[in-house]
Formats: sequence, structure tokens, C-alpha cells
Amino acid sequence: MNETYNLSTHSSSPATATPSVMADSDRLHYKIYSDFSEIKALSQQWENLVATSQWNKVFASLEWYLANYDPTAEPYVIVATRGAEMTCILPLLLDREAGFAIFPEYGNDYNDVLVRDSNPALVADLLRYAISVESPCRHLRLSRLRPDSNCLAAISWLKDDPGIECRYSDCGVCFYAELPGTFEDYLASLGQKFRRKIRRAFRDATAGGLTICELYPRNLDPVELSDIYFRLLMCRHSDQELSEQEEAQVFVREALPPMFQKGSMRVFAVIEQGRIIAVLLAFVAGNGLLAWGSGFLTGCECWSPGTMLIAFAIQQAIDAGLREFDFGTGTEAYKKHWTNREHKVTEVELISKC
Repeated sequence: MNETYNLSTHSSSPATATPSVMADSDRLHYKIYSDFSEIKALSQQWENLVATSQWNKVFASLEWYLANYDPTAEPYVIVATRGAEMTCILPLLLDREAGFAIFPEYGNDYNDVLVRDSNPALVADLLRYAISVESPCRHLRLSRLRPDSNCLAAISWLKDDPGIECRYSDCGVCFYAELPGTFEDYLASLGQKFRRKIRRAFRDATAGGLTICELYPRNLDPVELSDIYFRLLMCRHSDQELSEQEEAQVFVREALPPMFQKGSMRVFAVIEQGRIIAVLLAFVAGNGLLAWGSGFLTGCECWSPGTMLIAFAIQQAIDAGLREFDFGTGTEAYKKHWTNREHKVTEVELISKC
């Protein structure tokens, strides 16, 4: 079922302006998509919006949303347009029976609404509509929001709305490195013992004839990459249940090749005699990279492949002028060795009182 509604926009107040005093070209037109074929038809417009957004290019993508399909829920994508321009996409899944919608979460470190030009007033209108009487949903659960998310910026416009209840909960912290201008400056900021470990890993790699490099679609087929990554991943997580392995394999095969092909995902590898023995996948965001997944062959732990790859990826990020290297969700102890900052991750529930 697809439905279209016209709501007016505003520039400085959460109160909706009167439609009669606004030109049609100034109004926001909302449409709910719950059919996969129609959602897929948005591909080019969706991609154009991703290109202008500061949100993580992978988590924001249509391909990632489609790979996250949950058969127990239904697609619930709300799109806002003004004139011919798509300005905002809220990619959710709806549990119609329970009456609430959530972000798809498999593999997601962070979630957000996709919006052109980071317009909190526009997003507030979209969220207000998402739980209005015109929609099939009266309850949103917006999880894994970074402090700089578009959703959190928009919530401040809704807190005083008498028709909406806002509930906040803490989802923990995530660690990241705020990057300086040079890799040597970054190394100098680390503990002396850990800094020596990184330098030793690079020396051992050179002495052992290993190559640390970035891979590109021109020299590695994206489909082959997904197979390689999954094999290396299972070397680290061979104790997973068969059902979990199958789910992970399906997701990797669907989501990763297009991300690699488009450059939304960067791939760093350790190569021994022409064979890839370790990989690190890093997702591209507006001003940095996010380390999403890694794997390496059993038996190559002596080379410290994880240390080599993280250090190399950070070096490449700095050389590209990026300012952040994010380690995503999870508070594993090793992350503190690499990072100098942390941010809280929040969940917000919006519940209609009407």
C-alpha cells in the first residue's frame, strides 16, 4: 500500500505552517513505500541523496536496506519530496501488528534518516508524519543514533509537542580516533608500548615478504571479495551456529559487492605470495572511515594482521585528509589502544498520543 500526503514545511518553528498560504512547490509531499519493487525503483534518486549526505555511505544505501530485509516485518520507507526533488528518506521496517517501526539493524553500527543539507526542521516534520493518524504506525524506535545524527537534531523540535511522547535510553558508547594531520603525529599520541607494537608489525611484514595494500574493483572482482571475506570471517568465528553462518553469508553476498564497486567501502588487505590472508573492511562516512569487519586465516596470528591493517587503514585515512576513524559499536578492550575520543549512542522512542 502506497499513500501520498501533502504537508507544509517550516523554517524556524516546529509548528506546521498553514497550507493555504504556501505555494505547492514549497510543500513537502510524503509518500509511504511498502512494496519492494517500488522501493527499488527509487535507486537513482536514493543514490543522489546519499551522495549529498554526511551519513555513512554504506548504512545509508538502498542496497544495505534491501539486504537487511526481515521477513517478520514489512518495508516502511517514508520519502519526502519538494517539487521534483527528493529531500528526505526514512528507511524503516514496520511491525504492523505491534504498531511500531524500527531501523533495520543487521550489521548496522549506526542509524539515521537520510536528508539533504541536514535540515532538522524537515526531519522533524517527517518524524511527526511517521506517527500521525494518517500513517499505519504510531510508535517509532530509533536506535543507535550518534550525537551528530539528523534524527537527534530533529528530536529537539518535537520534545515540546503535546501530541508526541519522547523517551530516551542510553545504548552505550563507541570509540573513535580524532585524526591529526600526519600519521607520525597519530603514532606519537599513542602509548609507547603500543606504538612499538605497531612499528614492529610493519617491520615483520616487510621481513616476511608480506604486502599491505588497498584493494580496488579493478583488481578484485566484488563478488569474489565477498567470498574471500566470508571465508576469512569464518576462520575467526567458526563456532557460530550454522543458521548464523548462513544468515551472515547471505548478507555479505548481497550487501558488500555493490558497496565495494561504488567506493562506499574501502578494503585493506595483507597478501602473502599472491594470496589474501587478511582483510579489513572500512565504510566511508562524510569525514572519516568506520572499521566494520575483518578476518584472517587461521595460523597467521603471528603476523598481527589486525594491528597491521588497522594502522595501515588509519594511515590511508590521514593521507586522504579524513578526520575520524571510528571503531563502531562494541566496547572491546583493544579499541581503547587506538582511540582518543568516544561518543554516546542513543535510542529514542517517539509515541503518538493522538
